[in-house]
Amino acid sequence: MPDGSAPPPSTTHLCAFPPALGAGSIPSAPMDFLVARDDLHRVRFEDAGIPEPAQGQALLAVDAFGLSANNITYATFGEAMSYWSFFPAEAGWGRIPVW
Repeated sequence: MPDGSAPPPSTTHLCAFPPALGAGSIPSAPMDFLVARDDLHRVRFEDAGIPEPAQGQALLAVDAFGLSANNITYATFGEAMSYWSFFPAEAGWGRIPVW
């Protein structure tokens, strides 16, 4: 702000990092990025176990992902288009497909 004060908190932008991590940090353990299905501004990170790949499958690591308008569309139409069923989560939460 011009007078040196902090800007008011924003309700339209959200920046969330996994616990104890900052921008550019890579977690050392698998995590799920979960979104509240009734309020896409609420997100949380949850520890996820390392899955055991089945015969013929591969386990890949993701260093970073991005969200675009396309990903947000999946969340916005999650109920109407059954996008939430692609990657099920506990009741009231969803996983947005990312790449």
